[in-house]
Amino acid sequence: MAWVKSSAEFEYYDTAADAGTEDNLKKQTLNQNILDFRLENIKVNQNGALTLGLDYGQGNPFEDFKGYDKNGNKFTTGDLDDKGYMLTAEHTQSEFFGGFNKFTVQYATDAMTASGLGSSGQGISAIDSNNVDGNAFVRVMNQGVISLGENIEMQYLTSYNKPSFDESSKKDMTWYSAGVRPVYL
Repeated sequence: MAWVKSSAEFEYYDTAADAGTEDNLKKQTLNQNILDFRLENIKVNQNGALTLGLDYGQGNPFEDFKGYDKNGNKFTTGDLDDKGYMLTAEHTQSEFFGGFNKFTVQYATDAMTASGLGSSGQGISAIDSNNVDGNAFVRVMNQGVISLGENIEMQYLTSYNKPSFDESSKKDMTWYSAGVRPVYL
């Protein structure tokens, strides 16, 4: 178990008119607490281990906060996510073609979707009127390193990401990523 305490800065405007003209931009620091529970190194096959995780995040919104995001949308303390959770399952296979492979599945809600106040250590991408209860995030990743010879390795990554936004003007998204990188040692 780990307790991570961090802070992040976000920007807002006092009025919709200020947001429209981008005048009088204000900044505020927000404290965050994340409790991270993990079961690690659960043997599931030869050279394979499973990690299961549960993260609970809680931000510390300011009492009676009122502001406007860059689009002029009003938001208050009650609109912002102040808590959420993230579930993680990760299988690591060592001795995989001379390297390793990791397959990870994650599901997060509300503040742990990386755009809320209890961010999962990834920083706050945006605190605005879209940070409402009901957000969800699904991520599936496969990554690793394989040996291609005595001094050459290849790193690889594929991922699927799907954030969903409830009660907001922000559209749900889906994106895929893939990459390879040769490494000379």
